Amino acid sequence: MQLLAPGLHPSQLSDYYAGALTLLHPSPRSLKLVALLQNYLQQAFFPAPDPQRAHCFLGPDYLRWRVHNLRQKIQQDRAVLRVLAEVIAELELASDLWVDLPRLRAVAPQMHQIPAAAPAFSAHRDTWYANPAAQINLWIPLGNYAADQCFVFYPDYFEKPVANDSEFFDYQDWLEQVGWQGLQAPPETVYPQALQKPEGPQFGFACQAGQRLLFSGTHLHQPQPNQRDEIRFSLDLRMVSFAAQAAGSGAPQVDNASRGSTWPDFVPLENWR
Repeated sequence: MQLLAPGLHPSQLSDYYAGALTLLHPSPRSLKLVALLQNYLQQAFFPAPDPQRAHCFLGPDYLRWRVHNLRQKIQQDRAVLRVLAEVIAELELASDLWVDLPRLRAVAPQMHQIPAAAPAFSAHRDTWYANPAAQINLWIPLGNYAADQCFVFYPDYFEKPVANDSEFFDYQDWLEQVGWQGLQAPPETVYPQALQKPEGPQFGFACQAGQRLLFSGTHLHQPQPNQRDEIRFSLDLRMVSFAAQAAGSGAPQVDNASRGSTWPDFVPLENWR
């Protein structure tokens, strides 16, 4: 397990497969992406003067509907995808990266108290959702946020199993029932999570708009309940080296019993240029 200082990042994918975490300083390209997305947020949440305060002007259901529509617009915007491809390329992780569609996150104040949203705040590994072992996550905050607005990692569990219910997750069923960030999820929808409270040290962080957090999809992590008065906006996506996927390499899978694979959802990064 390796925690790297801001501004540094491993040159080898194997470092991430061994548990490295990296929080990079903003770059001109990542700030360009943030500016592009903040403009989208301003338009989407009018008449709120500040998108991070949109919950004060819009009802919860209407807010969710606007966020849902904005997510789709961002995923279809070639300008956003091109800038995002530049942000990924400057990381110099690999020359054969495949990516899935970016996902806008909007964590509203006290959202954890909404029963339908509560599973999103559980401790989990992304690989429990049938993601590849070779997956590297990229998370970009769209504002400046305190540590209690972000999420925490449990580094001791990177190679240590934790009781979980991933055996009930089937990716094909997931797609048919709700899909990623769907508006309506049936009561029986499975959101894999740890069944015991993780012990040991936690690694949390504060962040600035445009920073880039990189970590393996195997890391056990947990979103923090948003107790502040502003919405936390971020963008994230998943990256996989084609060669690593073909070779079956990646981070250790010590407790993943999910079925199916998200790999068919990935496309070559070059498709976004």
